[in-house]
Amino acid sequence: MKDPAGTNKELVEEISLLKQRIQELEHSESELKRVQEVLRKSEEKYSQLSENANDAILSMDLDGIIRYANRAACDLASPLDLIGLSMQDITSANFLQNIPELLRKRREGDNSTFTFEWELTAPDSGRHIIMDVRSSLLTEHGKPSGVLIIARDVTDRKLWEEALRESEEKYRNLIVTTSEGFWLLDSDKKTIDVNQSLCDMLGYSRSEMIGKAPFDFVDDENLKIFKEHTSQITSTLHRTYEIMLKKKNGVNFPTIFNATSIIDKKGKPAGSFSFVTDTTDRKRTEGELLKTSERLELAMDAGEHGFWDWNLDTNDIYFSPSYYTMLGYEPGELPMKLETWVNLMHPDDKKAILPKVENYVKNARTYEVEFRLKTKDGDWKWILGKGKSFKKDIDGNSHRALGVHINITALKKSEEDLKETLEHLRKSFGVTIQVMVSAIEARDPYTAGHQIRSADLARAIATEMGLPQEKIEGIRMAGSIHDIGKLSIPAEILSKPTRLTDIEFSLIKEHPRKGYEMLKNVESPWPLAEITYQHHERMNGSGYPRKLKGDEILMEARIMAVADGVEAMASHRPYRPALGISAALEEIEKNKGVLYDPEVVDACLRLFREKGFQLKNN
Repeated sequence: MKDPAGTNKELVEEISLLKQRIQELEHSESELKRVQEVLRKSEEKYSQLSENANDAILSMDLDGIIRYANRAACDLASPLDLIGLSMQDITSANFLQNIPELLRKRREGDNSTFTFEWELTAPDSGRHIIMDVRSSLLTEHGKPSGVLIIARDVTDRKLWEEALRESEEKYRNLIVTTSEGFWLLDSDKKTIDVNQSLCDMLGYSRSEMIGKAPFDFVDDENLKIFKEHTSQITSTLHRTYEIMLKKKNGVNFPTIFNATSIIDKKGKPAGSFSFVTDTTDRKRTEGELLKTSERLELAMDAGEHGFWDWNLDTNDIYFSPSYYTMLGYEPGELPMKLETWVNLMHPDDKKAILPKVENYVKNARTYEVEFRLKTKDGDWKWILGKGKSFKKDIDGNSHRALGVHINITALKKSEEDLKETLEHLRKSFGVTIQVMVSAIEARDPYTAGHQIRSADLARAIATEMGLPQEKIEGIRMAGSIHDIGKLSIPAEILSKPTRLTDIEFSLIKEHPRKGYEMLKNVESPWPLAEITYQHHERMNGSGYPRKLKGDEILMEARIMAVADGVEAMASHRPYRPALGISAALEEIEKNKGVLYDPEVVDACLRLFREKGFQLKNN
């Protein structure tokens, strides 16, 4: 029989152990609840972090079935629900091919992630998207259970990188292809890069220039200037200056530097680059232009003529010193304005001249006009104005005109005197001609009337052909005496009523030569002697007395040949009755281009057939 005391003691110990166990269980349950709460909160934080992440987060099992996708991932695939889909259903990229590689790394103790790029097209917008993907294994109870995928949209970054690459490529092409020299320096003013144009400019190779300072390419005289300019580049972002560089062969040449400083993120100078232009040709051209300008200025100031330069936009006009002198003014005494020239112009000339000048200037044409300008003393001087405007813009508008005004007052006076002299001569010559005509008429009335009618017809033909008035007047004068040589022929032959013998006709054929001999020494503004000499020549050379043909015959003589022939055939003669104007016109028309000039014949036919011309009876 057990001792009750011992039994109680064991019971107390058991109860104590039981209570301790109960306490341990209660503590374990509390700890479990705590751990579960921590886990819940952790999962909640993870879920919130995952759902609010900008990166797409997905997990899939080892068969490629998606078990989880956050909001960003679902937005990419919208409007699809990703859970339960295979990765192969939403992208052409073969994600599953990466799983064996991940498993291999895991067996080798390598838990690193596997990275690659994933390109896809958003189903809703069709936007092409480039994703930077990182994948790693998920484990459960120490064994691989799936794959975690974190994908970031790097489309914009890729576009910027491509744009940067293109920009750098364009920059490089610009530097390589430009005809200007390119010079890149570091913060110590050492050469980092140059293009071929600069190498060609200086005569060095690229390797010879890299690492050298620009100061190595100037002589001592230009070194101080160069250092001063390059030191200022650091304080000003851009600077343009001129400097003489020295070629490898020691020859100096002028350049323009367009230098720009490079500033780093901290605002400190990191170097500079410059575009270098060889201005040798420009300097030479400027020198030649300066010489030309000086010569032009000297010529404008030294000449007697008045030069002007008109700004069409402002109506300012530069007048040369000689312009003022020509009008009796001191240089600079007149305002240099268009109104100055207009106000000095004679009132009668303004109406006729100004519209012409405006039209010439507007159409950039060379013009030449005559007008009168008032001098300081109040006299009028005749001016010959020559000018030209120049088209400068794409619309063809003129902005500038240049020209010269020449004093032709003395020339005008000489012309007036000459006109008076010619008029006196013309009147005197007319009297002489009339005396000759009267002498012929007294000896042979038939010949006299024939000459006057032939002269009227010849003048009408010349007018119809549009010849100058001076030439028309000469033709009329020549027509009035074209048969003057018949004065040397016996009157009985001229008035013989029967057919002429061969000897008599040979005497008649001499009258053009006789007329030439009578007139060749007569002073006249027209070739009267030659016209008289040629009026019986024919286009095909069958005429007399010299058998001339074509262009060997004066136009005046060709006209006289037609007028003489038509009048002779249409009028009465002692040896035959009149054939009539119709027969005469048919005759010249039949022989157009053979005996007679075609242009002259056509003009004569128009006069009679279209314009009603008639031969007058005197």
